[in-house]
Amino acid sequence: SLLQASAAAVPSRPHHQRAVPGVSARFDDIHNSLYYQQNRERLSPVVEHDIRESSLALYAKEEVSLSRWVRLIVGLRADYFSFDVTDRREDLATQGDASSGVRGDMLLSPKATLVISPHRVVDLYVNFGRGFHSNDARGVIRAVDPVTPLTPALGYEVGARTRLFQRLDLAASFWGLDLDSELVWVGDEGRTDSSGATRRLGFEFEGRLRIADWLFADLDLTVNNARFTQNAGNGNAVALAPRFTISSGLSAMTKFGLRSSLRFTGIGARPATEDEFLVAQGAWLLDAFVGYRWRFIEVGLSVENLTDSRYRAAQFATTSRLSSEPSTSAPPPPNACPTSTRAQTGPDGNFIGCEDINFSPGSPINVQGRITLYF
Repeated sequence: SLLQASAAAVPSRPHHQRAVPGVSARFDDIHNSLYYQQNRERLSPVVEHDIRESSLALYAKEEVSLSRWVRLIVGLRADYFSFDVTDRREDLATQGDASSGVRGDMLLSPKATLVISPHRVVDLYVNFGRGFHSNDARGVIRAVDPVTPLTPALGYEVGARTRLFQRLDLAASFWGLDLDSELVWVGDEGRTDSSGATRRLGFEFEGRLRIADWLFADLDLTVNNARFTQNAGNGNAVALAPRFTISSGLSAMTKFGLRSSLRFTGIGARPATEDEFLVAQGAWLLDAFVGYRWRFIEVGLSVENLTDSRYRAAQFATTSRLSSEPSTSAPPPPNACPTSTRAQTGPDGNFIGCEDINFSPGSPINVQGRITLYF
């Protein structure tokens, strides 16, 4: 890590480290589809696309030692993305509703870190950098209201890191992230929309402890708040943005090839709608693993959800209507929807359904075995 303390002495005069260049490339070939279905039988496609997304990045980093205890690390990254989408819904192609095409975009991202080391085991740092997130390729190439291919982001952070007694690593930071726009999932239509600008402010803590030569403990937690910077009139919370996460565990690694771990992960409750009327439940899980490696072969056994907890995996606020609920050709009557849900109306004021949390049940306790070959 660029921010780890170094026991080596740094020259008192300014010193330039040779620039470190790099390159990365990636290609994804995706078939994406969503169907209307009844009793698990497919009826007709809502969306059906072939997506080919390519990216190429060039980057360079240089470190300058300004004194024995001050370092400046600067970097620059250039990313190019190409989006190639083919809409396979032939019946819609002649109606002007197909979304096929090719589009590319490029973005430059400067970054900088200032590290102050008052002691050889302590680093204080300030980070600043520009980044991005890529948008849904189908939204990028559509003819009507296309979204920006690469959405710029600005990140900033101040924190500290230390290593104590040659066995304990601690780090803490306060950070912020500004996004020019946020991706919003539209489940019934199988697509994402680009919404307004957001800001996240948060705190992170991490700890690593070597209890013995073969036993290790770790803890990571984050607390943050994500908000739209401009209130559209219906609340400004970012739906489903985590507010609290935790990951912790014990790991054992012996010299004769046996290793095991016990891990706890959790995510707290979070708003499912911008006005926080609906809330997505949190989940807290315990997993275990044991494995043995002999030369280039490892056999392992993992147990997920060790306590067999009931939890919700994917969760979304969605409007739906049951056959027992009021007709869609009339305004919603009083108590049209159950408690903790709310009635939704269309442009004509007629009832269209109840907004509630739709979710996929999480996996119960399960055991998995695996064999890994190293080469």
